[in-house]
Amino acid sequence: MDRVTFYNYMSTAGYLVFMACIAVMISAYGDRLKGKDEKDEALLKRSKIKFIVAPIVMIGYVVLLFAIFA
Repeated sequence: MDRVTFYNYMSTAGYLVFMACIAVMISAYGDRLKGKDEKDEALLKRSKIKFIVAPIVMIGYVVLLFAIFA
């Protein structure tokens, strides 16, 4: 596999990772609103973890791309 094909695969995978992380963050925001309404501490804790993990995954993927292609 040449470098351009690999770059195209990694770019497509990156797009899917970013869209999945954005969907997780939107879901976490909905869970946060629902947890505040129902006073559910476990739901609030899970939404906080999702808000922390999703951006870390997004940043980690960008760092991986820079490490591979730099």
